[in-house]
Amino acid sequence: MNRTILVPIDISDSELTQRVIAHVEAEAKIDDAQVHFLTVIPSLPYYASLGLAYSAELPAMDDLKAEALDTGLVSAKQSYMQKAEKLSKPNRARLAFYERSTLDAIRGARDDVRTEAMRNYYEHTAKHMSGSKLNLPQPVQIPDQSQSAAMQQRPERSIVITAYGTPARIALTALETLRAEGLKVGLFRPITLWPFPEEALRKLSKADHVKAFLDVEMSSTGQMIDDVRLSVEGRKPIHYLGHAGGVMPTVEEMVEAAKKALKEGK
Repeated sequence: MNRTILVPIDISDSELTQRVIAHVEAEAKIDDAQVHFLTVIPSLPYYASLGLAYSAELPAMDDLKAEALDTGLVSAKQSYMQKAEKLSKPNRARLAFYERSTLDAIRGARDDVRTEAMRNYYEHTAKHMSGSKLNLPQPVQIPDQSQSAAMQQRPERSIVITAYGTPARIALTALETLRAEGLKVGLFRPITLWPFPEEALRKLSKADHVKAFLDVEMSSTGQMIDDVRLSVEGRKPIHYLGHAGGVMPTVEEMVEAAKKALKEGK
């Protein structure tokens, strides 16, 4: 029987928190329960209501937030690892590939942003593990790096998806889905972001058969989107698809966004 355990914790007492995590972990192993931790970061008015004598004990808010994120990451990774141990050997290999790709995509993030992205990855991916099964897209072979990004585009394509890292691998699956429906779609996948292959993308944006671009990233505001805009120089419309906190856009979201961009680009 699967169940969900909600654990309120006081992160100002790190020793107690660690004991609670160990106890809950043991409980969760009994029936493969999902664990959620809840903590409340007190506001300044709350401390003020206790009187001036307590003002010196006010913890730094940044420290409280950082500790809460660290606790959430530890909990998410523990649940992730417990489920990963039950996967079949081939699925564990797939998971390792998937994890390396994700960590590579967020390695440029710093401090709390990186911690939050990793926590989201562990929580999101754990939901796709069930016993020995792993419900994630199969890794798709990326074209050889010796091929230029421009050579990977065919003249008949009408919309180009720009993506790097893990989103680019998922975009390949979306690409196959769209082509199966008879839509003309291509993928521009930079091997490196610095130096950015702006000349190849600029040349592609000048092609008559390219109607629009769809930039897909694992970020709410985008990191590569500015490079894409500078390279395209306003010649074609650019659409964006992304999520905050390391949550990867799904194949379905990419397919829908590409169809919408293609329709608006006509």
